[in-house]
Amino acid sequence: MTRTPPEAICRCSRTLGIMVRPMPAEAPAFAAAAGQLEPAMRLGKLDIEAEQSIVARHQIRSIPMLILFDHGREVARRPGAMPTASIVAWTRGALSG
Repeated sequence: MTRTPPEAICRCSRTLGIMVRPMPAEAPAFAAAAGQLEPAMRLGKLDIEAEQSIVARHQIRSIPMLILFDHGREVARRPGAMPTASIVAWTRGALSG
């Protein structure tokens, strides 16, 4: 999984999925999904304590949360934990629909 600076979220020129505060048990599923989706898309994590302006701008109210951006525009979001296959399927489905 590649490290993306938080300020790049809104101006990314490619598809970007952000996991907002994944719990330790979710980290392996998220990392595995990143391995399946990259390089076509990038997955990253957001530190909500350090990035309060992003939390406010995107009205993040629950955690964990997966938010999908396409060329800087939010296209989908889904709260809650998901296994690897669900993250991959949801992400691909959100982009194709």
